[in-house]
Amino acid sequence: MGERASLIEGKYELVARVGEGSQTLVSRGVMHGAAGFTRPVALKTPREELRLDRGYLAGFVAAARVASQLRQPNLVEVLDLARDEAGLYHLVMEWVEGMTLPAFVRSFSRQGADTPWPLVAAAGVGALRGLAAAHERVDASGVAAPTLHRALAPHQILLSVTGTAKLADLGLAALRPSRGRLAYAAPELASDGTVNVRAEIYAMGAILWEALAGVALEPGESDLEGLDVPEGELRALEAHRSDLPPRLCAVVTRAMAREPRARFASASAMANELSQVLGEVPWTRGPQQDLGAAVQGARIALHRALITAGELELTQSGIEFVPEGAEENPILLTPQKR
Repeated sequence: MGERASLIEGKYELVARVGEGSQTLVSRGVMHGAAGFTRPVALKTPREELRLDRGYLAGFVAAARVASQLRQPNLVEVLDLARDEAGLYHLVMEWVEGMTLPAFVRSFSRQGADTPWPLVAAAGVGALRGLAAAHERVDASGVAAPTLHRALAPHQILLSVTGTAKLADLGLAALRPSRGRLAYAAPELASDGTVNVRAEIYAMGAILWEALAGVALEPGESDLEGLDVPEGELRALEAHRSDLPPRLCAVVTRAMAREPRARFASASAMANELSQVLGEVPWTRGPQQDLGAAVQGARIALHRALITAGELELTQSGIEFVPEGAEENPILLTPQKR
């Protein structure tokens, strides 16, 4: 694809497929600009079975348009929505070097260790700030236009090697919801199905609970009826890890409160509370720098472990990620030449 004539809209080069989800294919690419300017990008393309679905494509375009209007360091930046000669859409996004939150947690569990709670909390603060930017969105005319993610799941929290947590797929994953995401759905969704800010606060609490506890959330994972579980051990983080500060456990427990009004009123409020918990930790360099260093180290360790386990394949161009499941976001496991 090196010839300029073969580039999408004359500027986007597809380099390699890096993975796929239930709705889209994900590729690593390069954006070519004037005077030899280039930039790595990620491109998401609807799967073949959805390319003629007008309803899905209309939602895809609408979600992309809204996401492109949001500019915040903790949101994966949407750069463009391009179409190739065949009329196929390609959502162009920034390329984030790093790994997903589940991969980060997995890198520690493979070594028989718990993920350091300050790093999980720091990732949570970043993701919540990105979510807050969407919830507090104002359109070009100055009118409040809150945007809900609608399908929050752990793999949509991306951790970069610079220590920045970024939230991906605003509005996109909800176009065709996966039943696998029900593990992070608020209990009230079983009755009315309405997603709002407090439902998304619950989802963030559930994501952090899972990352901290090191235990997969089972209730609601495959059946909405499973969401109707009593308060108890599921939310008792202390039962899984004795090293967690009570104040951190309280933040997660409040976010996962069964009654919506008992949760945080906003993503900003939850982020601020988590930041205060981190403020009590005697950091050497600061949470962002420590998270970045940990992501870099975990990424290398996970690559090695996955190669050994046969989950990464060596190719002529480097290393290609073999996803564990359809919902894994592969953008961050960048091919490394050997």
